[in-house]
Amino acid sequence: MRRFVLTVLFLGIVLTFFLLFRLAFPQRGFALPPNATYHYETPEFTCTAASNSLGFRGDEWRVDSKATTILAIGDSFTFGWGVDRERAWPAIVERRLNAMGHTVRVANAGQCGGHPATYAVIAKRAIPVLKPDIVLIGSLQGDDLAQTIRVATHTRKRVASDNRGALTDVWRSQAQGLLAVYDCCELGRLRAIDATVRSMFIGGGLNPALVNLAITNPRYFVDTLEAERRDVRRAIGQITEYYSTIGQIAEQHNAIAIAVSIPYALFASVHGMEQSRRFGFVVRSEMPTTLVPDKMLGAICDDAGLSCIAVTQDFRERATGTNLFYEYDGHFNEAGHQTFAELLTPLLDTEIRARAL
Repeated sequence: MRRFVLTVLFLGIVLTFFLLFRLAFPQRGFALPPNATYHYETPEFTCTAASNSLGFRGDEWRVDSKATTILAIGDSFTFGWGVDRERAWPAIVERRLNAMGHTVRVANAGQCGGHPATYAVIAKRAIPVLKPDIVLIGSLQGDDLAQTIRVATHTRKRVASDNRGALTDVWRSQAQGLLAVYDCCELGRLRAIDATVRSMFIGGGLNPALVNLAITNPRYFVDTLEAERRDVRRAIGQITEYYSTIGQIAEQHNAIAIAVSIPYALFASVHGMEQSRRFGFVVRSEMPTTLVPDKMLGAICDDAGLSCIAVTQDFRERATGTNLFYEYDGHFNEAGHQTFAELLTPLLDTEIRARAL
């Protein structure tokens, strides 16, 4: 019973982002409830998020046959959690490509709390309507694989939670719920984590989902580096199927699908790795330099028949001495979105020019 309660609480936290929209606007869109607007505040940022009538983040969509249309699918890193819409990487890529002489429109169908299974669902909804030329699948290093493992091993239940107030109050309440069901080992892990992180967790100063992951599964990230593990192999096979489905739908509508590796903090810098250690995650010294996540994604794309883009090495160089992630939230900050977009744009420029030949 305790494990069931803990799982339900965890899923309630993971779905916080989704419920920010869903509770007030129950209609279904591509990635978000349509015509929803939400203003949210955390100790690290203040932002407004809004969806259009089709249910993705952006202005109303109008068909432009002269433009190259790019559909970006992904999780909260693609959605742009923590920044306003125009400062998220899909919008920056659009502006930079247009400044290079292209006529490009980028539809941001990122979904907070998304993972490879939901990417395929979004693709089925959005591609036939938007008819993009290019479909970008934002694959978050380590996390997409770990989430796929978790989906396979845990019953996913949606938990109603009113998140229309201050997020600090919501997170504090969720943290208290978790504390009530942690066992002795988990409470011991909580006491062992960084004192500042622990205080923020209890006080609602950060999203409790990340701390809870570290408390209940300290090897959440490090296990994804072990390709020989049975659960990792199974998850890789499932992601391959999801990506293959997206590629087939794209091909049916004369588009190409490209998976894009999105850097995660602990794989981007020593500081990011040490920050994850502060949260209680098991880390390895090679994480900020390893190419394993990108190689795994490349193998998945080879089997799924997709192209693959990674800018990890250049992103790591930019991350040296510069914090490209929110310190405690863990998502790209404005500089992170800007940097990722700057590195991605030239590669997309090449793809667009190749399609024009």
